[in-house]
This record gives sequence, C-alpha cells and structure tokens, in this order.
Amino acid sequence: MERYQEFLQHANDAIFRFEHRPPVPIALSEDAIVERMMKSSVLADANSAFVRIYGGTDLRQLLSRPLEGFGGREATLQLVRSFVRSGFRIDDAEWQFRQ
Repeated sequence: MERYQEFLQHANDAIFRFEHRPPVPIALSEDAIVERMMKSSVLADANSAFVRIYGGTDLRQLLSRPLEGFGGREATLQLVRSFVRSGFRIDDAEWQFRQ
C-alpha cells in the first residue's frame, strides 16, 4: 500500500478513483448501470496533480464530490457509457475537465 501511495502522489498525470455509493449491480442493463453510476459516483481518492487541476490545495476539498461535477454532464455521460461498454475498464482516454 505504501508503494501505491508513493506512486500516486509522485505521478505527473492526474490519477483518481471514484466510488459508487451505494454500489451499482453490474447485472443491470447498460442504461440502468450508466444512470446509477451517474447518480452515485463520488470522488474517493486522487493525487496532487488531480487536485491542482481543480485549483485545490488539499484533497479533502474535493472528496465526495459527485462525478458529474468534474467533467460536465455530457462529457461524463460519454465516459461512463464507454467505461461500461468496455467491460468496466478505460485505457488511454481523455476527459475534458472543468472547474
């Protein structure tokens, strides 16, 4: 865990993790999963590069912020749908951040 935290904090790229509260069952239809993820996803962890993108100085300022609050509704909807369609994985994607 310590190596993970060190890697996370020293990476130049923004790295982040969202949680779904409550968890989203993956046996639902694609549309239902996307809808629930849009409603329940909140920021659970991020590195300092991610915090700086949003003008923050401390991760605690951003924790529990809804997913949609970081990229806007349409951009986030496209990203979530792509995430679901690809088997819940995204590689080499860009997301238009907004503050």
